Amino acid sequence: VIEGLGFERVGGTKTLTPDVRIIAATNKNLEEEVKAGRFRADLFWRLNVFLIRISPLRERKEDILLIARYYLKKFARENSRLIEGFTPEAEKWMLEYHWPGNVRQLKNMIECAVLLCDKPRVDVEHLTQHIGEKSLKVGVTDNTKADESSITPLWKQEQESILQALKEAGWNKSKAARLLGISRHHLIYRMTKYKIEEIQEDKLKK
Repeated sequence: VIEGLGFERVGGTKTLTPDVRIIAATNKNLEEEVKAGRFRADLFWRLNVFLIRISPLRERKEDILLIARYYLKKFARENSRLIEGFTPEAEKWMLEYHWPGNVRQLKNMIECAVLLCDKPRVDVEHLTQHIGEKSLKVGVTDNTKADESSITPLWKQEQESILQALKEAGWNKSKAARLLGISRHHLIYRMTKYKIEEIQEDKLKK
C-alpha cells in the first residue's frame, strides 16, 4: 500500500487510493535494527523518505521550561489547583537534570508535582520525591545513565498518596479529595485508573 498507494478491501474488487500521509516515530536506530534483523528492510526504505532527528530532551535545554510550564498550567487547571509557576530553584534543577525518560518523564513528573504541591509555586521537593538521592546527583552528559533501581515510578507514588489520603479520611472520597487538593471527580477517576478499590478488597480478603 505504501509503495503503490492502492489497496482492495477484503471481498472487494475495486482498487482504492487513500489520500494519507504516514508519519512514523521510534526511539530506536532503525538502520541498526535492520542490520540486526529486527526490522524489515523493505518497510524501512519505504518509510525513510524525509527523516527528522529529535535530540534527547537533555540536549534541548531551551525546550525544557517551555514544556514544563505548559504541562503545569494544564494539570493545575484540570485538578483545580492554584499554582502560579515554578520556583527559580525548581527551574534550575529541571535544566540540570538528565531526563532519561525524555518528555514523557517530564510530563508525568509535572502532573505528580501538581498533586503534591501545597504552595503557590512548585519547588524542587515536589519534583524529586519519586527520585532516589543517587539519581539526583547524576550530571548532564551523553554517557549518563539513570540508576533505575533508585527510581519509584510516578504512578506508584500517586497511587500510594491516594491510598494514604483515603485511609486518613476513613475511605470518605469527598474528604480524601480535599486532603489531596483535587476534585472528587478526579479522585474517583484516579482510583479507577490505579484499581485502588480492588487493591483494598484483596487486602481485606487476606
